Amino acid sequence: MRAARLIVVATLLGCGDPSSTATIDARRTDPPESLPPGCGDGTCDPGETAYACARDCRAVGVDARALGACAGQRSREQLGLDVEVSMRFARALAGLGKMLDAYGTFASDANDVLPTLAREPSKPATSAAFQHDPATGTYRYSDVAGGSMVLSLKYGADYEVGKTGEVIKPHFFLASSYLVGAVVTVHSSSATIESYESTGPLVELIGLGPAPPKTFTLDWGKAYVEIQKQQLEATLAWDHSTRGVRTSWRAASTRRLASVPRIDVDFRDVIARDERGGSIEVTRATITGTSRQRISGGGFYTLWDVAIDWRALGPFVHRGTFRYASDWVGGHVTTLECP
Repeated sequence: MRAARLIVVATLLGCGDPSSTATIDARRTDPPESLPPGCGDGTCDPGETAYACARDCRAVGVDARALGACAGQRSREQLGLDVEVSMRFARALAGLGKMLDAYGTFASDANDVLPTLAREPSKPATSAAFQHDPATGTYRYSDVAGGSMVLSLKYGADYEVGKTGEVIKPHFFLASSYLVGAVVTVHSSSATIESYESTGPLVELIGLGPAPPKTFTLDWGKAYVEIQKQQLEATLAWDHSTRGVRTSWRAASTRRLASVPRIDVDFRDVIARDERGGSIEVTRATITGTSRQRISGGGFYTLWDVAIDWRALGPFVHRGTFRYASDWVGGHVTTLECP
């Protein structure tokens, strides 16, 4: 896999220095006599975490306990402000994980489209929550606050309906795009098309040309050959502002369906800074997908592993790591540490 390049824009807007009253020595390792205000309220404040209240952050997959060793005389409020950009960046990456899972589902469903439609021709052959735009041929996923993902399938060979590289505009997951009014008998490893009323615009993707016989048998192994020539293109984006911090990134990927789930997600145009002189420098970004065979129904599903490391520079230098795995309970873990 190519080295991933990450695009991050993180800007801290209009936040002044908070009052430093009730300053505590963060280097102490023994718990304070009483827990800090707000501890246990369900809101993750990294300042609380450094001062012996980890419960709220642990519940959302954040561990900032190590910051206590380098926070000096910062108050809890000041420490929380100093790591806000890292916290917002981590939340944006959590959105990335959810979008990657939807991406993997879409790719798997596209590979399995013909067997799935043969079994259930009355339903779209995808379980992913995408909205299809027939004018552009794109599929939009926006089930993440602040994030969006647009996918398109492109012809991977020349057909009468379209040439290599052109967007496949007909709905890829509808039976009528291939055969209209088909009478199908499904077997364990194939399907027999007894008859059909007419051909759909994507009939050539069955692999029998623009005018298949009125009766034919489609072996599942052969059903993948033509489908997997097609290309899947994705654009992922995040742009969200909250509590004075704006975080944004964009990513792009183009792969043949036959290559899924080995998807290279290429993050572009890395920029990160805040108005107080802080910045985020991404030091590592790797995203890998692993194919797992479905227990029933054929095909595969994708498990993702995401590892992103960064250094936060400026008023408070620290390091951050983000880890996401599709099969983890809770999904993701963010750790903030001293440099």
